[in-house]
Amino acid sequence: MTNITVVLLDIALAATLGFLGLMVYLRNLPSGPEGPVGAWLLLVPPLFLLAGVLIKLTGSGIFDWMPGGRLTAWAMAAGTCIAAMVTMWFLVAAPLSLWENLAALVPWLLVAGGFLAVHGGTQPPQIVRSLVAGVLGVGGLAGWALVFWGVGLYVQGEKQKSLANRERDRAWEQSRIDEFHALGQDAELWKYFGYMYLENETEKQHCRALIASRPDLNRKLVEYLGSPTLQSSVVNYIADIYEHPPAALAADYGLFLERQLSSWRPVLDDTPTPYDRRRELSPMFQAAARLEAAGGDLTGPLTAWRDYLHTLKGLNDLEEEINVTLKAHAH
Repeated sequence: MTNITVVLLDIALAATLGFLGLMVYLRNLPSGPEGPVGAWLLLVPPLFLLAGVLIKLTGSGIFDWMPGGRLTAWAMAAGTCIAAMVTMWFLVAAPLSLWENLAALVPWLLVAGGFLAVHGGTQPPQIVRSLVAGVLGVGGLAGWALVFWGVGLYVQGEKQKSLANRERDRAWEQSRIDEFHALGQDAELWKYFGYMYLENETEKQHCRALIASRPDLNRKLVEYLGSPTLQSSVVNYIADIYEHPPAALAADYGLFLERQLSSWRPVLDDTPTPYDRRRELSPMFQAAARLEAAGGDLTGPLTAWRDYLHTLKGLNDLEEEINVTLKAHAH
């Protein structure tokens, strides 16, 4: 390296020392940098300067004497920067334990190692090599160890979080099963609707079989179609679960579709993105298709819905869904 380069690197390292001293000074003031933003502002300049020095030294071949040559040198430089970034936090943190005080010495040692490397040349004497390896080499290894430790902590944390989530979900599912069992066999029909989609397959099928066995099932479905709080459960039951609904349900379901069209018109007309409501609307037409397949006639209300959906953007799939049902009815 040229003399001017050495001088510039010395200046950069001296400035790094100055920033480290500033951190310690500000830490001892009654008030200092508040919060993570203030702390980051203090860490950035010395870290940037130290990284710049290490990049220049590595790129100039100063560390090529290390086993593994340039590749090892770049790995060491990256690890050293990581170690510096972590340990610089202890210069602005207070109060410190014994180990934290020892960690706060690391940035100073890394800068000292930088001075040794700058003035040691590409073929430094053995004592300089030993000191550089002991400071920067160990610093680089420590930096990468921190990375792997952090990754390990993250993976372990995610694993524990996943286990906790599964346990919470299991407890929640079990509480729902217990609630379902507490209903017995003779509760109001609508109370079972909340358990039609239990994750436990046995309990889910038990619930669905219990609903299907009720002698007042169809009468209650018609009644619930008139309830704003229960009608969506009825629609989902017919669309997803009721394999052979009677065609007689179609008449009341047709009236329901007409009421829904009147209710949805102002909502969809005032919605800039009506396609966002697709998931809410689709079950109505799936239930209608099932009733049509059972022999019911919903041509009138379905046609009205299709013509209205044709005026909206992004609901072509629902329009096509209705067309398929109407074509099946025509044949």
